[in-house]
Parts: sequence; structure tokens; C-alpha cells
Amino acid sequence: MTSSTPFAAAVSKANLPGAVGIIVDRDGVRHAEALGHADVASGTPMQIDTLCQIASMTKALVSAGAMQLVEQGRLKLDADIGTLLPELANPQVLTGFDTAGQPQLRPAARAITLRHLLTHTAGLGYFFIHPQVLQYFGAVGMPVPGTRAAVTMPLMFDPGDRWEYSVATDWVGLAIEAATGERLNDYLTANLFAPLG
Repeated sequence: MTSSTPFAAAVSKANLPGAVGIIVDRDGVRHAEALGHADVASGTPMQIDTLCQIASMTKALVSAGAMQLVEQGRLKLDADIGTLLPELANPQVLTGFDTAGQPQLRPAARAITLRHLLTHTAGLGYFFIHPQVLQYFGAVGMPVPGTRAAVTMPLMFDPGDRWEYSVATDWVGLAIEAATGERLNDYLTANLFAPLG
């Protein structure tokens, strides 16, 4: 890493093998810098267009896309999202497991809304953070990762009662698809990314 920018210093301090940093605003790219290696073993250098997993950074993008649809009146923040996403209609809260390890459920006190999903207050969880979600899947059958079944689960608490990092944004993406009739990638590309290009 020969660059002397603050970004290069941060990447070096974090001991990352490679990174790409891009600053973009409504007028275009303000700064773009690729540092280190995309593949350390082969010595392949990182490029500005190297594909990287951005993990939960997609949450901000999907949330922005959903809020565009709220502005257009195509999604409602406080309506029952179960009318758009039937899997979230009549949600059930996981209260524990019986002696045979079977999940015990009760009806949720209220419906899940888009606002709950956007703010991670819907009651959902992540199997890799919340052991009860993994125990639930162990009892009913492990879903294939990356499928809709992998984000279909009972709630850990009533919607709106508290905050919990979760698969909620996966459901926001599915709500965008249901409201627009488009694939999420196509919608975001046309409505978030194309205006920047």
C-alpha cells in the first residue's frame, strides 16, 4: 500500500489484505481508491471494480429503496405488512420449547409494519446471533441458506416492544419486490444506482 491517504492509513491499521473506498454524492464520484490485494495467495491486486461482499451495508440501500416507495405511496410505513407479505401475517411469538424440544408459540400482540422492519423492532432475529432461532430451525427443519424459508421464523418478542438486529431488512427487500413487481436488484439498480451514473 503506497497511498498516503487517511483511507490507506485506516486500511493499514486494520491489517486488511485489501479494500476499496469510494465517496459518491449526487454530482458523481468524489474519491475512489483501491488498496492491497483481492487475492493475497495469487497476489491479485484490488481494483476499483473488484466485487466484494458488503454484507449488512445492503441494509442501508434496501431501506432507501423502501423509503422511495413510501414517498410514492406504494408502501405504507404503519400498515400491516402481512397484507403484502403473507408469511408475516398473523405473526407468532416464540415463548420457549417443550420437553420434547418443540417450539411453543403464541399470537403476537400486534401486526408487523414496514416501520418495524426498517427499525429492527419487528421481533425477528438472526440464527447466528440468537440461539433460540437456531433451536427453532433445529426443531422444524433447517432451511436452505439464502432462501425465503431461511428468514421465515417466529418472533422473539412482540412487534414494537424492543430493538433486535435481524433478518428484517430481507423482508423489506421482499416488500419492495411485492410492491413493484420487480426483482430487488433491478429496482435498486434503476432507482438508486442509475441516477448516480
